[in-house]
Amino acid sequence: MKKAKFLAFLLAGLACVFAVSSCSEDEEEELVGSWRINFEDDGFVGYEQWTFNEDGTGEFLLTGTEDGGTYTERYAITWSVDGNILRTLDEDGDDEDFAFSISGKKLTLAEPDDPEESLIYTRVD
Repeated sequence: MKKAKFLAFLLAGLACVFAVSSCSEDEEEELVGSWRINFEDDGFVGYEQWTFNEDGTGEFLLTGTEDGGTYTERYAITWSVDGNILRTLDEDGDDEDFAFSISGKKLTLAEPDDPEESLIYTRVD
């Protein structure tokens, strides 16, 4: 009887591990693509866009206009997912972690230690 209970707990535990890992893989697959947020801030009008490729590479783009001039920042990145944390590393070696969630065509990114400050991006591809 003890063996049967032990095996039942072991199988239940393994089922949980597989369920959690498959959710992470599903969200990782959903993340692949481009996500954009438009904004206006103190005269700067533009957008921010993340592109996540299947191979773990991607790009961060910030572009807009201010005082008649155009401003653009573009960084090659690598990325990975660990649970609900998106980890990014840009070409300058700067890393950033975001808590993330996906709902339909909306991607929410937030600082892990400050989830109240979040940005909602829309899928563009």
